[in-house]
Amino acid sequence: MRSAIRHLAQHGVEALKAQRVESKAIQVGSQYIAKPSKIVWRSPVVSKRVAKVIRNQAIQEGTFGQFDPSTGIGWDPEWDLALMSNRFAATRFGGIRPSKKSSRERSREERAQKI
Repeated sequence: MRSAIRHLAQHGVEALKAQRVESKAIQVGSQYIAKPSKIVWRSPVVSKRVAKVIRNQAIQEGTFGQFDPSTGIGWDPEWDLALMSNRFAATRFGGIRPSKKSSRERSREERAQKI
């Protein structure tokens, strides 16, 4: 937990994002390449589960909205976009779909018109 707060203080939003890293090619001799270079994704320094625990602690303590890097107390609201990035994403097939709801809620107007 303390290391996650330290990483958030040092790196900010970047600690919550996965990083794209290019691995170096391994060369044997002067011409033969044993392994070519490839692009690899590294997992975030602070996992989403730990980040959500820290965020909920900040909400309970009333320190949500400001972050003090010297003490490591609080949560910066800008980090929410990196933490919950899939929540607000719209696909190429359309925008964010509304929830389906239960059949009782969907047919409410129809039942009201019958009365």
